Parts: sequence; C-alpha cells; structure tokens
Amino acid sequence: MMLLQTLNELDNYVIDTPGMVIDEWAEDTHGRVKGFHATVTTPRSITLEEVCASHDGPNKGFDLVGVVAGNLLNISLEHPQRPSQNVHIDPKHAVLLIDITALSMAMADNKRAFLEIMLDYVACHAPRRWISHPRMAQAKQKLARDIAAWKQTSRQDPAPARESRPSSPVDWSMVPAEHDAYCLRCRVSMGKVSRWCPTCFMPVSKRPG
Repeated sequence: MMLLQTLNELDNYVIDTPGMVIDEWAEDTHGRVKGFHATVTTPRSITLEEVCASHDGPNKGFDLVGVVAGNLLNISLEHPQRPSQNVHIDPKHAVLLIDITALSMAMADNKRAFLEIMLDYVACHAPRRWISHPRMAQAKQKLARDIAAWKQTSRQDPAPARESRPSSPVDWSMVPAEHDAYCLRCRVSMGKVSRWCPTCFMPVSKRPG
C-alpha cells in the first residue's frame, strides 16, 4: 500500500522493461525440425508518465497505470501473500508483471532511505515479464510467415538429415552441483533464485528433481 501510494504521487517514473521473444518449433514435410523466433520487444528503460493507481474504468484490477509515448501501460505487482487478481487482459494492451517478493530483502540495505530503496528496486531490480504486449500479434504473424516460407523452400530439398527437438536445453552435468537454476539467454548458472534471471528477467531453467 505504501508503494502504490508513493508511485501514485509521482509525475513520472523511469523503469526498466524486459525483452520478449516468441519461440516456436516447426517440422517440414521431410520430418526436419527447426526453431524460429520473433522479437516482440527488446529490454529498455522507459519513462512512465501520468502514473496513477488503477481503481476503476477499463483498467480496473491493475495496480498502476501510466502513459508511455502516448500509449497505456498497465502494471501488476506480484507477491505470494496477496490474493490472485482476476483481471481481463486485452491483447492489444501492454501489461507488465513485476515480482516484488524479494522487496523485504532489498530493504536490508539500511544505508539509503526507505522510499529510495523501494522505488529503485521496483524500477530496476525486481524480476519482471510481459503478460501482454501490443506488438505480440505482429510478431506472431512474422513467425507464421517465416515458418511458411521455410516449409515452402524445404520442399525443394528433400535431404534426409533430421534435426531432433532437444529433450532438455541444459546439460546439467556441466552445471555446478550447488547451482539449481540456469539462464539460457545469459548462459550462466546460479543458486536458489527467483523464477526469473536477475540480469535479463527471463524465466530460468530449473534442475530436474
């Protein structure tokens, strides 16, 4: 509540947003498998203006609403002690989920003011991911075009070689035993962490078992 009240009183707020990439596997008529990806957005810092707590209207249910370059950005704050929110998400709108579970650990830094630590953690350090993005549909269309073009071309080359889908993208035998998480994007392993990489904010792979 203190966090929302503080943010609601700001004229603008600079936060980091994560990248988003859509991945899909495709198989051609000869049984060959290939991976494709399309970038929805890249990591960057944005200035959120007209920040306000969302209580009613079409954005009801989100914790914060702001304007970025004339477009609305809805923000939900995730914490295991708060009840889940049943919010209708329009795929045309940008929705960012920020996990503040470890905020209490960040508050252990008593060398800075309470509000400074809190605002800095939410702006830069808390794990975050896109729930919805207005460019997602465009990225999916590009992915479909790329896959269709590959399938069309592959018909002319009936090579027997087949690329099989990997059963696990991480070779855990090469990961130190004390580490149980691995980020494929950053290619680093880590100990017990949140569900997302603290560097690129993408989901991490967890050690089986």
